[in-house]
Amino acid sequence: MRNGITRCLGGEAVDAKSSPVKRIGENGEPKKEGRQIDCYVEDEKLAYEFKIRLTIAASGQGRWEEELSFPRACVAAGIKPVLIVLDPTTSNRFVQLSDLFMSLGGLVFVGEAAWRHIEERAGPTMASFVENYIKPALDAASEFDTTQLDPITMTWSPSSVIIRIGDKEHKIKRE
Repeated sequence: MRNGITRCLGGEAVDAKSSPVKRIGENGEPKKEGRQIDCYVEDEKLAYEFKIRLTIAASGQGRWEEELSFPRACVAAGIKPVLIVLDPTTSNRFVQLSDLFMSLGGLVFVGEAAWRHIEERAGPTMASFVENYIKPALDAASEFDTTQLDPITMTWSPSSVIIRIGDKEHKIKRE
C-alpha cells in the first residue's frame, strides 16, 4: 500500500543510507547517519511521513523523540516535511506533532484532506485506483480491533518450546 501511495505522490521511498535527510546530533549539527523517508519528491524537495493514525498509545513506545526529530532534520536539509495522517482521530501527541510540522514550514494533511491531497497529486487515473483499491484496504485494516486477539505467550526449556495462544497450547520439542 505504502509504495502505491508513494508513487501517487510522485516520489519514492528512500532508505536511511541514501537519504538526503541526516540525523541531527546533540550539538544541532547534521550527522552522517541518514533518516528513512516514506516518500521523497526530489524535484520539489518534499519529505512525506505517513501515518495511518497517531494516538497516544501508538506514539508512546519510546519513539516519540524520533517522531519529533523528523521534521527538524528535514528542515536542516532544506527539505519541506509533509505529514500525512489517514485517520482523523486526534490526540495530544497528534496536535504536538502537527503543530511542529507547521511551525517549521511543513504541511499537514489529515483524514479526508489527506486522501484528497493524495488523489490530487495522483491525477485522475491513479486517483481512481486509490479510491477503489488503496483506501478501502487501509480503511479495513485500520478498523481491525487488535484487542479481540487472544494473548500470546512463549516459554522454553532445554527440551521444548511452548507457545500459548489464548487457551490453546503448542509444544515444540527441542533436540
